[in-house]
Amino acid sequence: MPVEGGTHVRETWDIGQDKQRLFLRRGGMPESTRRAMQATLDRIAALVESST
Repeated sequence: MPVEGGTHVRETWDIGQDKQRLFLRRGGMPESTRRAMQATLDRIAALVESST
């Protein structure tokens, strides 16, 4: 989505249709996924910012 000064990128994880959603919500999976998503977004930002 365009925002002032660039583009806002959001990554989501929808497990609503996953047959294992109850298992996925337990344990460390949500936090692990959040950290992995943040790392992905940080890498995208670094790539974009280094090319400008």
